[in-house]
Amino acid sequence: MRFRARRIGPYNEYLYTFFKCLAPDRLMYAEGWYARQEDDEPDIQLGDWIVQRRCPHLQGDLSRFGKTDGTTLTCTMHGWQFDLATGRCLASDAPRHRLRSRPAHSPAVAAR
Repeated sequence: MRFRARRIGPYNEYLYTFFKCLAPDRLMYAEGWYARQEDDEPDIQLGDWIVQRRCPHLQGDLSRFGKTDGTTLTCTMHGWQFDLATGRCLASDAPRHRLRSRPAHSPAVAAR
């Protein structure tokens, strides 16, 4: 598909980017980029853990692509894994790839 577009204002920029990214992984990246601009997405629960909504790698939506196995979270979009207890990325040591996570049921809450 070919099209012409001019970049005028934020709506046109979003539309232009959308048409450039018509592949699933590129769409997820674009959605994540725009979601980061507002940074108001709530944390989500995956299994026994509360985690940030977007993968630190390329901003995949973990509510759709996140799978937990014990204390390991895998983003199935690109296969990156994270240790839920520490937030450490198991594929990279870069600090920007740390995951915000905590147990869903802390002992203090369960004791009430």
